[in-house]
Amino acid sequence: MPRDATWKNHEEATFDDTVLHPDPCWFLGMRGTRIRSGQGSGAEVASFEADTVGCRFRQNTRWPVDLATCGTSAWLRGHSVERHRSDSFAVEFVTEGRGELRVRQRRYELQPGDVFILHPSEHHRYCSTSVEVFRKMFAMVHWTTQANRDALSTLGLMALSHVRPSRARVARIREVFENLCAMTQTDDAGTHERASALTYNLLLLVSESVAHEKDGAELPLPVSRALRWALRGETPNPSVSQLARAAGCSVEHLNRLFNRHLGTRTHEWLTRRKLCTAVEWLLYSGMKIHEISSKLGYEDSCCFSRAFHRYTGLAPSECRRR
Repeated sequence: MPRDATWKNHEEATFDDTVLHPDPCWFLGMRGTRIRSGQGSGAEVASFEADTVGCRFRQNTRWPVDLATCGTSAWLRGHSVERHRSDSFAVEFVTEGRGELRVRQRRYELQPGDVFILHPSEHHRYCSTSVEVFRKMFAMVHWTTQANRDALSTLGLMALSHVRPSRARVARIREVFENLCAMTQTDDAGTHERASALTYNLLLLVSESVAHEKDGAELPLPVSRALRWALRGETPNPSVSQLARAAGCSVEHLNRLFNRHLGTRTHEWLTRRKLCTAVEWLLYSGMKIHEISSKLGYEDSCCFSRAFHRYTGLAPSECRRR
């Protein structure tokens, strides 16, 4: 049956101040979530449209892409969510209004047509910044099996926070989201399988946008080469010089291209990707922290712990316990 998730459904969520906007991720076990309002009045809850959330599906460990749930949400100006960790990998698509996403020290402006990704065990915050209602669609996928993580990694999505696709791809992404939301309003036999297959199509569209487009423009060939080489994952600790060699240009030129077209330096991009790998190893391998530190090229466990804390807001040992 269709399900509307309103703020009254989220009694177990952790928050400070008053709850003025329910993030649809709460009831899926999102721990460490903080909800803030720019207005501070609980009466405002009634002024916004309830989120529409499709069926929540049980995990199927046989599928590489396994949809947990999807839906739509609407936000008033000043409402925000901050998380230090979560239990799912979420792809969000902005349909109306404007917002802002912060991932560690990086800031992204969100506008209609943008796609942003929320990663497990990542410190992030996003909010509405427009006078008009900020609306988005979302799809959450399970990521706890190796097959889930391999699929996301192969598509190049484990190191991505934001992409601005071309108009043509925006139309296709919107169409897939709308079909997905409509499909999951009922829990008929086979719905979960069909919805998960459609979700894979959605992830492919986002992946294609990363490989070929940024702000609607073609990426330069050296950047595309570098991304494809790094995302194959053949080297757990690639260097900037290796990345430049794969791109077929100098380190200096590649760094300029990354800054211009991806909004980050090559070293920062590699660090983020490396620490994504660290999260996976901490959660799903038997390696000790000092072994992970060494394998990823850190001088010692202290350097690794500092870098890891900047990225996730957690110490490696805390991440492993959770």
